Amino acid sequence: MKLAIFGASGRTGKILIEQALSAGHQVVAVVRDIAKITPAQNLEIRSVDISNLEETTKVLEGVEVVFNCLGSNHLGKTDLQEKSIQVILKAMSANGIKRIIVLGASGSLHPSLKHASFGRKIFFWIIRNTFLKHPMRDSGNQQRILEGSSADYTVVLPPRLTDGPYVGKYRVDAEGLPPQGQLLGRADLAEFMLRQASDPQWIRQCPYVAY
Repeated sequence: MKLAIFGASGRTGKILIEQALSAGHQVVAVVRDIAKITPAQNLEIRSVDISNLEETTKVLEGVEVVFNCLGSNHLGKTDLQEKSIQVILKAMSANGIKRIIVLGASGSLHPSLKHASFGRKIFFWIIRNTFLKHPMRDSGNQQRILEGSSADYTVVLPPRLTDGPYVGKYRVDAEGLPPQGQLLGRADLAEFMLRQASDPQWIRQCPYVAY
């Protein structure tokens, strides 16, 4: 299968590339700086201006499934996800691509703490509306656009991500983060995301994933 990964130079994106190549897929890594990606067999590295529809459409030629790990690297005002997902969806449509798997943020659009204690809900509300206000709004706007689109999307919603080793065991819930699910390693996140390329279970849904 030929996959395109936006945000491929990020911490989750790089792991996703490794796992996709190991699984035998062809991968197009879409980045701003090609120097941040190590060349490999079956890996095509493309530098694309994500705001440019023509460039984005061209890079998706022949692609079957799109992954989007784009996100801001600061806590200030941003509309990176909101703007880029609109371009990506148009480019997908131009190439006849329906399937997209996106890395989202738990609680950015819908309540994520159905199974949490009252104290944790209050703590999260404070953090979400202060330190994380801008990136959460951007991620929520991205999710809203996807939910209103005709794409076969899956928005994966993890809690706080870590760089720990691959575990191979995690929980998935349709309505909120699993009870006590406060962490998820990027390696396990990438595995779940990659599995969605061939698994229809979570099409047009936004599953919560955590240890």
